[in-house]
Amino acid sequence: MLEATTNPSIANDEYDPCWIHTDCEKTVGYSNDPNSSMGIGWYCTDGKLVTSSTKLDNCEILKGCTTESGRSPQYIPKMSEGGQAAWRCADNAFIHTNCTTGAGFSKDGGSMGIGWYCNDGKYVDKNTRFDKAYIHPGCSAGVEYNTTFQAWVCKN
Repeated sequence: MLEATTNPSIANDEYDPCWIHTDCEKTVGYSNDPNSSMGIGWYCTDGKLVTSSTKLDNCEILKGCTTESGRSPQYIPKMSEGGQAAWRCADNAFIHTNCTTGAGFSKDGGSMGIGWYCNDGKYVDKNTRFDKAYIHPGCSAGVEYNTTFQAWVCKN
């Protein structure tokens, strides 16, 4: 957890500013409004006011992380020794529960847009139950279901 005044994403041109408070259980959204409580950047969409004394989650959301690009910010748990949990840009994944045939990436957009889908051809929509997925942008090795994290992850 970080104090808002020391959020590391502010000074890095590779990442967007990020003001996502701890315990955010909603989606996050980007504010282009410099008059937002902490200025331009990513916020939890639950409406909680963020100030300089708000405890923040670690955050490393790459610039250009948009649904249109096939990506979205996700809270990704610590997945390796020395790693840390943080909000990161991840590929969109629409892999339904009980997918047993593997998954592939649709750059042309399937029924839910650009992202990863189960290879079984089953139609999915907003009412479908999806597995969790922590797939980093640019994953070229393919994905697999990781039983430890109970989520789809990149093989590399």
